[in-house]
Amino acid sequence: MKPPILAALCLTFLAPAAFAEELLRNGSFEAGESKWDIEGKAEPVAGPPPALRLFLHEKKWTLLEQELDLPKDAASTITVVLQLEPSADFLPAAESKAYDAVDFAMGGSYGWTARVFPKADFLITVRNSGGWDYRPVKIKQPGQPQEIKVAFEKVKFSKNQQITFALPPGAGSLLLKSCSASLK
Repeated sequence: MKPPILAALCLTFLAPAAFAEELLRNGSFEAGESKWDIEGKAEPVAGPPPALRLFLHEKKWTLLEQELDLPKDAASTITVVLQLEPSADFLPAAESKAYDAVDFAMGGSYGWTARVFPKADFLITVRNSGGWDYRPVKIKQPGQPQEIKVAFEKVKFSKNQQITFALPPGAGSLLLKSCSASLK
């Protein structure tokens, strides 16, 4: 009697992780910048392991983007996990004309019908049906490796679905070691 119960418990708790579908292509940067659209300065880092260094621009946002291929029947949660390391001199601009006047607090979860760029240390967005979902992220300690994990709930299929990782105007760089986005 115990083995069937144990098997059922294992399936209940382990099966959801096994069925998570990876949405990003080249999230480990083994192929450098391949599969990514980049606006701003970026350099592949050979590794090991390989990575991608993104540079903050004095006046403009630096964008790393990729189209998502969600199933048409998808109305699920996208979980994004990033391994990154900001340079010791990483410093977002305190004020910039590139910041849109929207009041998004870092660590929050927001939806907006237009694409905006609020003041944030790092911004993750997913284009959803009807607009954009935003996760402004605080960089905790420049010069130290960090893991960032955010979730976008109830994401529905739409044409031209896209994920964006955005660095604000400022100084320094950010080493993106790996990124994944999975659909659950």
